[in-house]
Amino acid sequence: MTNLVLDVRPSQLVLSKNGALKVAFFDRMCKVNVKRDDKDRIISSDEIAKLFIHIEIPADSTTVVIRPVKEVRITDGDDVRWLSETELYTRAYEKYLALKNAVIYNPQTEIEELKKKLAAAEASKAEDVAALENAPKKGRKPAVKEENNLEA
Repeated sequence: MTNLVLDVRPSQLVLSKNGALKVAFFDRMCKVNVKRDDKDRIISSDEIAKLFIHIEIPADSTTVVIRPVKEVRITDGDDVRWLSETELYTRAYEKYLALKNAVIYNPQTEIEELKKKLAAAEASKAEDVAALENAPKKGRKPAVKEENNLEA
């Protein structure tokens, strides 16, 4: 199961290859298939996660760009090509994928697993006790009371 990376932490920002930008990727929940009534109120909609990019300029700390990931036009002399930003900023995208696929510790699931193990252990112990109680009583001698012959 993959998780959603819904916010950008400072540890997630990666410098671009030329060092001019700090880049991070994250998910944002967006509404699609929105149905509205005649007063422009939302009747129903579906939510999906879309990939967004967070770009900061270290030289200008007040400039932050947050927008959906798109293909950018790259010119190399006379050669013009379109390249996705996930390929352009590969280190930031790899960090995003690592966060997305990371296993998040959930103590509630561990508690549930331990409860199941405890219930199974108690059930097997109860079966052992029931088997001992229902076992035939062989080899036992009846308790004999010793009488004191002091009256003689």
